[in-house]
Amino acid sequence: MSQIKEKYKQLKPTLDYLSDPVVLAQAWKKSHSYIRSHNWYADTLELDASAINLEANLIAWGNELSTLRYQAKPMRLVPAPKTDVWTFEKRNSHWEWRPAATQAKLLAKRRRSQLSEPLRPLAHLTIKDQTVATAMMMCMADAVETAQGPTDGTNVSSFGNRLFCSWYEGRARFGWGSSNTYSKYFQDYQRFLKRTAGAAKNLELFQTLFATAPHAVYEVQLDMSAFYDSIDRNELLSKLRGVVDGHHGLPREETESFWNAVDRCFSSWKWSRQDSRLNSCLKIPLSNNGLPQGLVASGFFANVYLLDFDAACSALVGSSFNDFIIHDYCRYVDDLRLLISVNENACSETLDSIKQTIVTMLGLFLPQGGSLKFNPDKTKLIRLSGEDSDVSSQMSRLQAITSGPMDLDSLIHVENSLDSLFLRAEVVQDESAKSAPATCPHPLATVHQIALDVREDTVLRFAANRWAKVLKAKRRLANRSEQDALDTMQEAVARRFIASWARNPALTLLLKKGLQLFPSPILLRTAWEPLVEKWSNATPLRERYIASYCLAEICRLSVTDLRRTIAADLPRSADLNGYYTYLYEQVRQLIQRPGLPWYLAQQAGLLLVGQIQSAVPLNLKHDEMLSRVMSISLGSASGGANIVIPAALVAWQMLEDASPVITSLNTWLENLGVRARNQALQAIAVNNPDLFQELLDFCKPSNTTLYSAAKAISESLGLNSSSLSENQADWQGQYPLATVIQSPANPFIHENALIKLAIAAVEYIQSDTSISLSPQSLTISCLNWRSIQDPRSAPLTVEPIQQEKLDPRYAPAPWVPEDGDGRVLYALGCLLRACAIGSCDFTASQILFRQDISDVYTGIKSSWYKRRMGMMHSPESLVGEAAPMSGWITELLFILLQWPGLDTESWEEQWPAELSLATLKAILEGRLKHQLRLYGVASDMPLYVQRVMSPADTNYVLRVVTVQSLLPKRSDFENYGAELNDKSYREKHRGHLTDLCNLALKKLEAMEFANEREVKATANLIVFPELSVHQDDVDLLEALSAKTKAMVFAGVVFHQHGNKLINRALWLIPYRTSHGGLRWIKRWQGKWNLTKLETGIATPWRPYQLVIELVGTLPHLGRGYRLSGAICYDATDMRLTADLRDHSDAFLIAALNNDITTFDNMIDALHYHMYQHVVLVNTGEFGGSAAKAPFKLPHHRQIVHSHGSEQISIAVFEIDMLSLMFDAPPNPDGEYNRQRKTKPAGIQRYGIS
Repeated sequence: MSQIKEKYKQLKPTLDYLSDPVVLAQAWKKSHSYIRSHNWYADTLELDASAINLEANLIAWGNELSTLRYQAKPMRLVPAPKTDVWTFEKRNSHWEWRPAATQAKLLAKRRRSQLSEPLRPLAHLTIKDQTVATAMMMCMADAVETAQGPTDGTNVSSFGNRLFCSWYEGRARFGWGSSNTYSKYFQDYQRFLKRTAGAAKNLELFQTLFATAPHAVYEVQLDMSAFYDSIDRNELLSKLRGVVDGHHGLPREETESFWNAVDRCFSSWKWSRQDSRLNSCLKIPLSNNGLPQGLVASGFFANVYLLDFDAACSALVGSSFNDFIIHDYCRYVDDLRLLISVNENACSETLDSIKQTIVTMLGLFLPQGGSLKFNPDKTKLIRLSGEDSDVSSQMSRLQAITSGPMDLDSLIHVENSLDSLFLRAEVVQDESAKSAPATCPHPLATVHQIALDVREDTVLRFAANRWAKVLKAKRRLANRSEQDALDTMQEAVARRFIASWARNPALTLLLKKGLQLFPSPILLRTAWEPLVEKWSNATPLRERYIASYCLAEICRLSVTDLRRTIAADLPRSADLNGYYTYLYEQVRQLIQRPGLPWYLAQQAGLLLVGQIQSAVPLNLKHDEMLSRVMSISLGSASGGANIVIPAALVAWQMLEDASPVITSLNTWLENLGVRARNQALQAIAVNNPDLFQELLDFCKPSNTTLYSAAKAISESLGLNSSSLSENQADWQGQYPLATVIQSPANPFIHENALIKLAIAAVEYIQSDTSISLSPQSLTISCLNWRSIQDPRSAPLTVEPIQQEKLDPRYAPAPWVPEDGDGRVLYALGCLLRACAIGSCDFTASQILFRQDISDVYTGIKSSWYKRRMGMMHSPESLVGEAAPMSGWITELLFILLQWPGLDTESWEEQWPAELSLATLKAILEGRLKHQLRLYGVASDMPLYVQRVMSPADTNYVLRVVTVQSLLPKRSDFENYGAELNDKSYREKHRGHLTDLCNLALKKLEAMEFANEREVKATANLIVFPELSVHQDDVDLLEALSAKTKAMVFAGVVFHQHGNKLINRALWLIPYRTSHGGLRWIKRWQGKWNLTKLETGIATPWRPYQLVIELVGTLPHLGRGYRLSGAICYDATDMRLTADLRDHSDAFLIAALNNDITTFDNMIDALHYHMYQHVVLVNTGEFGGSAAKAPFKLPHHRQIVHSHGSEQISIAVFEIDMLSLMFDAPPNPDGEYNRQRKTKPAGIQRYGIS
């Protein structure tokens, strides 16, 4: 179902779509996100400014497009280093770091100024120009992706730069309203690598089975020279129109204006004139043709340019030539692979001839309009052997290992493998610098080839990223005696990374990883000084700009990621403060140099925000946004609101002491006219309420007109609500809704209260559809606030408040239909979401504004206007992991607050095809009755069912792992504190948990092997004891869950929640996102009944009881298998178990209990009286973990039991989900071999016989 205008159901190649602000908004969002992630060199301050002024910008851009007045601004060049070999040579008693004079370069007779490889011409385009190009791509996406086919298919040949699409009956549907643009690099690149490897294995198998004449299998690797720069835009435009118009079947006159706009856009991509002086640095001089490298849409457009080429190459598959047969073809951007077979006895001359034949033949298929050609230096003919794809396979294995829990042995194994992988890539890189030997087919000459099926720079980056992760993990496991050796190793790895970068300056990631692993002024100086030395007129221009690029990377690292580094991740000999002291001084000197590239000047300037005490350096004044940020950090603001406000938000983000921002804004605002001042105040309040509140507090004592204006805006936006008591029992009668939702005890974070509010609001709307729906415009009354979560009582009443000024954020969205109830339903969604999150800004989420870490530049990634088209409605996003609501609320809000371009049809609940106020009211009332049936009458507590897809196949069987840990022991809470934060104990505790996770994996693998099944360490549910996992070690549970595909229910050590210490257990539920990534649903189960030892330490916390339903596991019953859990002493609460017995199918107990006999007797009683499986997992200090079910025979009834104290025990068993259900199983041939006890009286759980 959809609340979206029909127009937006699918984008088409027309000017009406291209110029639509709604479409441009999504294009801006995609471009903004992509640039932040990939184009570090972009003018990120321009991105910040665009986020604040977005709505007005989009309207203006749309007008330019619709009237064909749009013209792109000149592109700015960012010359980037390409893979090369550098060395050190002694010149006049001075060692010079410079490009190596390799044999290939000497043969080419390169001069000293051209010893470096030509630079890559990266392009910086304004966010406006990026947005327009992305919008064009969005209008063409379905047609182009359909023409290429899905990358998981068998007939596809193009794997790189593929858009993230859904597929329906062979046609692509691009999610233009989602945040994803391209498919994940690692996923599609792995498919590309596996393509030829799989084809080779099939070919070898065929030759073996049919005893054909012996043939050697070769992989031909080709690379296109200057790929993006050689594309002809006019030919590209013609190809685009042919593919896109053909797909949509639109009349030519309907798309004519769209293609005119595209042509105008392509023609206006021109380089800045001043960049032509760098032509000598490039392989091809700058020209106003080709596709800009750095344009978000360039990869997409480039694929279109090669569609006919791909088709021609694919048609060759199966063709025989004089000396070879082509068996497969595929392409990843400009990297081509062909699989051929050649006679086993072919000589080297034949192989060279084959290589030349293929290059010539494929060259005939290249588009004729541009200057595309193959790079002969990168054309390779590699004989495949048993070592084929071993590097990519090794990378996949290492990726799998590092994504799971790693004990010390695993870490050492991974580290050794990464060391080997890194060394191998370095050797290949060094060998490639030498002249290539003639291809020799002799078996002895090819018995072992140092060849990689992945580019060596890709391997080096992969190894560096994983190695840094491994070192961080080792630090968290190492004890104090091991720290010295680990410190030495980490420094050595850091130096190795930087040494590898010194041999190939294009590998800037290695430089950054080295500095992150071991930040020290000495190591920084080692890299910094040679780079600064290059910045002189005596240095060849190419080398000077390579140095500029690397210097900018160091500055950016130092203003972003490095500032997030914590001391625990660094060797004790590292000196982070000294690093910054040295860097600040060096950067102050650097920015005094004339002629710095703009991107280096901006990164250096950002680093100095808050570090200069006087005027903005002259070299930075040309960057208007940067100079405003620095001026504001010095206490002075000037200029228009479109630049001062975003500059102030950036300065606020970066300064530890934000007082200069407040004082400069106060002065600036006082000098504005009334209208401009009110608009500026509202922009600050909407985009950063924290900054606005500090500004309001600052000007309050003076009681000026500025304060009056700010106060009025605060009231209109609901930022100044009075507070209510934290105890709802003290509430009586009627309150402003804005006050209620912003109180610490906001009842509408609960699903039950929110449904009641929705019903009251619908009734209110039905009485007057013209009313305003915002928390500031309504009052709410309840006869009994204490019972508001009880569906049986406490109905709500909504009434209006007269407002002088309505909140502009609650204006109707432009994509919502004007007819029917669409607009009031959208307004209702805004109101409900605001009440659920406890903020009058309905677009907000749990973590939105200022960072916990000050002086770290992250940029302005969010604004109200952007969030409106990207709101997440999961319980975690609304309330946090402790959210007392189910996924039903998520789906309701998604339906009410839809934005265009999303696939919103995959619902778990049944929703009507058309929604109106009347049908919605019936749905809400039905849901409240459903919640009434679930309500825990005995415990007077709501039960919420979280429906989740089972992460692993069940086939009616639930595989359970119980982990009886030995730590922490009861005395540990006395010796190391209730939160167990003592550093020495943390190392021991984490190490113990890591060992247990790996033991669980080993046991699962051993059972699979023993049962002669495929060895996969998979499970459905893993249970840990009470207080067994520190909150900082949940990452280990995530890794275990990722490996096993299992849900986890684990007791977490005492921790803070709402300024109180509580005891609760975590539900960790893995799920796959639409793009294949792994995420977790996290939910908390609290503990209400505390033991004597906990009293005085912790506070009771159990606002709800959670039930997890595994969707689709019991299809014949129309529901899923249900699990619920309790923490130790809570399991003895008969009110709780009485409420659960008709709603759960299995009951889990996480315990830390020394009274084993009592708990044995308890689960003996519970498993029968609840008539379900009961699983108890206790600490190994006391033992007694057990699982029981109500079967007649004792050996069936007791599924597992761990006797004895001081025992680590890991049990694996299976729960037959049908074993207590109807007498007749779904499969008529099936028979249960376990006889059930007669069910106790009163059981009403659906499905029980």
